[in-house]
Amino acid sequence: MIKYLNNEFPENCIIEFCILPDFPIYRLLDSIVTDLGMVYIDTRGTLSTTKNCYRLFSHQEYSELFIQLKVMRDKLIIIDSVTAIVDSCDDGNDIIGVYNSLWELIYFNNFSVIVTNHYKVLNRMYHPRLGNLWMLNVTYRVMLKHSEEEENYEVVKVDDYF
Repeated sequence: MIKYLNNEFPENCIIEFCILPDFPIYRLLDSIVTDLGMVYIDTRGTLSTTKNCYRLFSHQEYSELFIQLKVMRDKLIIIDSVTAIVDSCDDGNDIIGVYNSLWELIYFNNFSVIVTNHYKVLNRMYHPRLGNLWMLNVTYRVMLKHSEEEENYEVVKVDDYF
């Protein structure tokens, strides 16, 4: 079981946290509770944790890391941010391959995955940069809106959304 604040999520799924680019990621990481071993993938150079943390800045580095991850089992991968990995892809097939590889780890290696996806401002509303189409690739989307005083969030189960 993966817990975030007052919500429990099942294992073996992709949970997408949609955050503003200036969101303090440590607040998110401190709020996640699980019994699974954690593996961090840092694409922005902002994670200060060094234990089980891989820093990568291109789709090629992600592909190489994926090969290493295939020998592990029963882990929770936290990727900050999947947006940066997708931005480094050369074409649409690479982008689809990112999520396909994550689902492969879930199905064959008993992984769970948390990714962050940054908001962009569009018509005075916040939209995840990877758009609503990418929601088809995740199990849950957690929309985080934060202020200094409190964290507001909304959890959307993808099956209920469509």
